[in-house]
Amino acid sequence: MATIGAAAEDIRKSLSGRFNDLEYLAQLIEDSSFDSTGAGNELQSRLETIFDASSDGSRGGVTHFTGIFGGCADPRLPS
Repeated sequence: MATIGAAAEDIRKSLSGRFNDLEYLAQLIEDSSFDSTGAGNELQSRLETIFDASSDGSRGGVTHFTGIFGGCADPRLPS
């Protein structure tokens, strides 16, 4: 079974020039090639795994655009 990092990289490559943050997240949620390590039902476990992989460990683990989300951006903010 692939790691979430490897699965995320494969999804990024498949989206290449048409990368969209929401499509990326949707594909991560739907991807069954990595094990979910969180607790709870399947969706809750998958989301917990994704959030853990996107945290840098600071501020109680609630961070944005780090880890597997590195390079993503908030489209509402000026670049």
